Amino acid sequence: MSILITGAAGFIGFHLSKKLLQEGFQVTGLDIMDAQDPLLHLLQKKRLDNLKSFKGFRFIKGDVRDVNLLKNVVGSCEFSQVVHLAARTGVRESFENAQNYWSVNVEGTKQLVRLSKENKVGHFLFASSSSVYGEGQGITSEKSPLRPISPYGETKMEMEKVVASFADSEFRTTGVRPFSVYGPWGRPDMAYFKYANRISKGTPIELFNFGEHLRDFTFVGDVVEGLYRVILAHRDGRISYESSVYNLGRGKPERLTDLVTYLESAMGVKAQIKKIEKQTGDVDLTWADASAFKMDFHFSPQISLKEGIDHFAEWWSETFKKPVISIQMVVNNGERFIDSAIESALNQTFQDFELIIVDDGSTDNTRKEITKFTDSRIKFFVNSRPGLSRARQLALRESQGQWTAIFDADDISFPERLSLCLKAIKPGIVLVGGQMEEMSEEGEIISRCALYPKEMRKIRKRLGRGYSVCHGASLFDTELARAVGGYDEEKSLGEDEDLFIRMAQRGIFCNLDDFLIQRRIHRKSVCTDYQIQQWLLCKKIFPVQSLELSAYWSRLGKSALRGDNPKMALNYFYRSLQSCPLKLNSWWGGLRALMLAKKRVLS
Repeated sequence: MSILITGAAGFIGFHLSKKLLQEGFQVTGLDIMDAQDPLLHLLQKKRLDNLKSFKGFRFIKGDVRDVNLLKNVVGSCEFSQVVHLAARTGVRESFENAQNYWSVNVEGTKQLVRLSKENKVGHFLFASSSSVYGEGQGITSEKSPLRPISPYGETKMEMEKVVASFADSEFRTTGVRPFSVYGPWGRPDMAYFKYANRISKGTPIELFNFGEHLRDFTFVGDVVEGLYRVILAHRDGRISYESSVYNLGRGKPERLTDLVTYLESAMGVKAQIKKIEKQTGDVDLTWADASAFKMDFHFSPQISLKEGIDHFAEWWSETFKKPVISIQMVVNNGERFIDSAIESALNQTFQDFELIIVDDGSTDNTRKEITKFTDSRIKFFVNSRPGLSRARQLALRESQGQWTAIFDADDISFPERLSLCLKAIKPGIVLVGGQMEEMSEEGEIISRCALYPKEMRKIRKRLGRGYSVCHGASLFDTELARAVGGYDEEKSLGEDEDLFIRMAQRGIFCNLDDFLIQRRIHRKSVCTDYQIQQWLLCKKIFPVQSLELSAYWSRLGKSALRGDNPKMALNYFYRSLQSCPLKLNSWWGGLRALMLAKKRVLS
């Protein structure tokens, strides 16, 4: 039985996908993977990696508003059911970006439900929200009036109407309104997640409405079990209605202060509490009457808030034993700027990092300036055998972060620079600051190297397969760099990172490979008619980006052959064929490189 799940890398989508895969279902997951928060990006990537370990899982990256993509996805496989969980979430953010919420939650849903019906999908299951009820109703049943007080709640209410309008005896629809879902793998913007993060760091937590909010907390495992029961009911032919919406919650509201108490107990740390006023869009009480769901699907949530928080705290301690980001700085005689560099790092809004500082043979007061700082996130090392390569290796060995950002201390000393770079970090990317320069006797720059050549292999080895390296200096002498103003001639420090930030702000690329692909696509002289025909012929198997990336590695392979380095050429041609096995030039080039390498060994 094959099921399509949108938002598969999301909080509930991940848990439901995993449950179905464990039960033997075939699952196709669709997710846009566009979170901007570094921590949420990390969680999305880990969720997806977990799901990809199952043989029955297929993943498609895409947007539910992309009609052509949805046509290909829904039409490519005979899905028995579609589970629609993709959405813009969060009440407070919806006030700032209401149009985007409407576009995704309403317009995207309308396209998906229409195509599902056209392609003979039997059942459309979707997630609504308790936010549709609004304020001041006490216990709410499905018959309670819908009075949302936030743009998010309004989009969910409209979503229900849109889906119901497509329902008939051949195309049944079921909506579920979960109440205050929590648990492992949640979103960092959720209250319980924020509280755990602040408690673990010893910073105050903010209790809105002075902690008097009451929430019908529902554990994510219970929500998933409920959704699973609905899926089984349709599979077994036990759904008689054409369209229906159900509440799903425990029916036992508890105070936010109780949640904090359970977190303190589970994490073994006393929270610092700051009580503040109620925020716009917040309701005082959520309270579900889920008797209709229990009657029709013979299930009601059972896990208490205390038990659920214990599960969450166990996952938290296992997942966040290490910091998210390791910021590495190698410094030599940096007395004049090391203070501002460290202050810049410590004052970021994103706090889940460690700062690795390696002194590479300073002869001034650099070490004394560093040791003045007592922050526990700073790890200071002295390179006993000065040399940049050894200093970087030392920093990599000592790093515990799940991602790595490598900067020269002067690059990090501009307060706004590090903040923007950390914001730009995404899964599969390493930010590298600094460059190698060859100087003439007169002090003029003869050439610049985008990355320390001996370090790229070590960085990739440290971070594992599939990571790319992004570096501002790799953008030298390109149309794209010039388009954002190139280098700032007035700056004497941090020019590479300054250029990188301007490009990242434009949203032009997220890693080096993506940048090179886009650079080639936008330079028409590179794209011959033959290449365009080849892409059109193969696009059903390989996306244009894969073919572009294959062409990029093939060109590097040819350059390595011209440089009489068959071993390196063989590696490049291999990577080209990984991106697209149909690249005939790479097969031929790889064969030549292999023959030359063997010939060299025999001689």
